[in-house]
Amino acid sequence: MYEHKKLRSKKLIQGKSLKVFYILGFIKKVNSYTLFTLILLFTFFTTTAQEHSSKMSIGVFYGNGSEDRFPFNSPSYRHKVNLFRVELNYLMKQHKNWSYELLVAPEYSVSKHQFNNMLLMESANAESHSEINNQYLYEKKIIGFGLNFGGIIRYSILKPFNSYALISVGPMINSTSTERLANGFSFVDVFSLGLSYRLNRISLDFRYGIRHLSNLNIQNPNAGHNSTILKFGTTFHF
Repeated sequence: MYEHKKLRSKKLIQGKSLKVFYILGFIKKVNSYTLFTLILLFTFFTTTAQEHSSKMSIGVFYGNGSEDRFPFNSPSYRHKVNLFRVELNYLMKQHKNWSYELLVAPEYSVSKHQFNNMLLMESANAESHSEINNQYLYEKKIIGFGLNFGGIIRYSILKPFNSYALISVGPMINSTSTERLANGFSFVDVFSLGLSYRLNRISLDFRYGIRHLSNLNIQNPNAGHNSTILKFGTTFHF
């Protein structure tokens, strides 16, 4: 009996160790792809900037988001996200007070997600209740790596202030599944309204926007994660 329990405990420890190994391997692999992508993008935009110095800019942003901010507020789950985003911008056209830019934006995010649908829990039978409890009721940490492509429309209010609208979309890889979204490949959509203050080659930015993450039904589940994001950042103009 003792030997049986000892063997069982050993198998559990090995199983947990193997799971941790797979997770670390996944993160290391994604980190390698992200680093390689960032190096390629930096090389491309640095080279292009030398040829079109007045049209290029690079920005660094920090964002904090939550599902319970306007216009979202679902009682069934809690989702909070912190993200870091690098934006490489190219000025396509400028006419009077209006300007139009293209952007490429690598992004790294860390989210905390918790299932919170007590009505579903109360209506579930004992077996499914236990399954849901084991998989979803505990808070989950989600690591995400993404690459967005999009554009910005700016309007110069009164120098040095300008307002703008930003829209971007792109692929993303997430480390952890939730009751609303499978792990792995997905897409992130972003829409933001912003205000910036420019002083010589430096701009200070503030944005308020929405962020939606889903996978186009490539995998189930695909209800997606929604959050309202506040972003702060600075942009350097070449």
